[in-house]
Amino acid sequence: MSMSIRAERALITHDEFEMLAQIHHPALHAISDDALSDAQRRIRDLRAKERTFARDLRRTIRGKGEQRGGSFPGNVEKPARRKQVFASALKRVNSEVARRRAVAARDALKETARRAIGLKNAARSHRAPAYRTSRSGMRRSENKRTRETVQPAKIGSVSQATKNAQAARDARE
Repeated sequence: MSMSIRAERALITHDEFEMLAQIHHPALHAISDDALSDAQRRIRDLRAKERTFARDLRRTIRGKGEQRGGSFPGNVEKPARRKQVFASALKRVNSEVARRRAVAARDALKETARRAIGLKNAARSHRAPAYRTSRSGMRRSENKRTRETVQPAKIGSVSQATKNAQAARDARE
């Protein structure tokens, strides 16, 4: 579950909050890549430290081991909640790093595609192709099927022959 900035400020020290304030979303996009990777490393270290404190506190509560050191530092009341603050900050940083990598990969792919198209266009020959194209104007293509034609003198003869045959049958009856 996400935590408000006010709740984060209540759990962590002023120096830690100043570092995490740069990692919230409006300011996160303005950070350089080097500063982002440095912040990622520092947040991982802080999260690991709080995870260790939380484990030690759980062990002492269960009675499995003695409390290491004299006591927890004064600013560490709730190490599990503090670890959650650093884990959410690390999640934001990791997603920003992944987003920047995806943008860089997409840009590299676009550049490679543009270069390939340029090379392909440069390799094309500039003479006219041997086949018909629409560039020089369309020409009528010949119909390959042969057309069966009926002689003009025979156009009405079939129907007239039927009429004559019917008239002859009627006369015989």
